[in-house]
Amino acid sequence: MVMERLGEATTVEVARETGRSRSVESIHLNQLERMGYLEKYRKGRKIYFKVPTPPK
Repeated sequence: MVMERLGEATTVEVARETGRSRSVESIHLNQLERMGYLEKYRKGRKIYFKVPTPPK
């Protein structure tokens, strides 16, 4: 639900919202990316996750 609200975020930003550690959020976000629920991309030195846009 945090990712739906934020649209795109780093693990640090998600951890700040949920109150859990960055490492825990990293595990969850990477798992969601592998399952196809999120997309992962790099912007400079940071890795962002985002909710993919639905196909038309």
